[in-house]
Amino acid sequence: MKMFTKSRLMAVIATSAALSMALAGCSNPTADSSSESDTGAQDYWPTATQKLDGVELTMWVAQNSNKIPVKVVSDFEKATGATVKLETIPDPYEQNVQTKTTTGDTPDLAFWQPTQSMLAGFIAQDKLQKLDNAPWVDNYTDGIADAGGVVDGTRYAALVSTPPVMGVFYNKKVFEKAGITDIPKGWDGYVEAAKKIKDADIDGVESPLFEMGGSQWGTQYSVQIQLAEAAQDGLWDRVNSGKEKFTDDTIQTAISNYKSLFDEGLYNKKRWFRQGYR
Repeated sequence: MKMFTKSRLMAVIATSAALSMALAGCSNPTADSSSESDTGAQDYWPTATQKLDGVELTMWVAQNSNKIPVKVVSDFEKATGATVKLETIPDPYEQNVQTKTTTGDTPDLAFWQPTQSMLAGFIAQDKLQKLDNAPWVDNYTDGIADAGGVVDGTRYAALVSTPPVMGVFYNKKVFEKAGITDIPKGWDGYVEAAKKIKDADIDGVESPLFEMGGSQWGTQYSVQIQLAEAAQDGLWDRVNSGKEKFTDDTIQTAISNYKSLFDEGLYNKKRWFRQGYR
């Protein structure tokens, strides 16, 4: 079976992408068709379990996520007879991937952030296979199909499992001892709950909040959670275009709010209230 109609096309997928879905997209012989007349061919997709005996595929994965696709790769190999090699690219993943693809070294599939800005460079180089009209999109939970991977109306990514989200885990027993009966809502409720836990002076609880800040990259989440609504309203587009700065009120306020949690002694001694990447 002819896998690609271009030379080594690369299907880019999110860090929580469905390998079997993406591979089905890669085997679409019409993805590079320039004909507008044959609509039947344009909409053709092989089945997810189509036999691919003898086909060998390479998928690039990051060091911190190279276990995510193992199960779906195994299932896909059993269902199709294809062989998928997972190749871990050293950190910093994004920079190394971009360097390799610029020199002509491309995989069949790769983990990637499916945002418009992150996909733009690959789209400009015409290195992504289009996944339009993919039948598996209808199997997504409502709202997931729009979570990423679509640029200017064209789909370039396949999401596999639940996309990473930002949120908070909490200890129910500690909440009970602090007299917190309702789940906090919004940033103010979050801070109020942390203060109640601190004031309750619960035995064994040295501080109410914890985050995986030792590796530094996780410290972005308290700030980004506060900016969620602003991001939906185009905050990062304004920042990227120079219309808004990190030092302007919106982002600076979120950073100051985050810093205040440390100033008030609310952070990082025990894992009773853990925040971060999930």
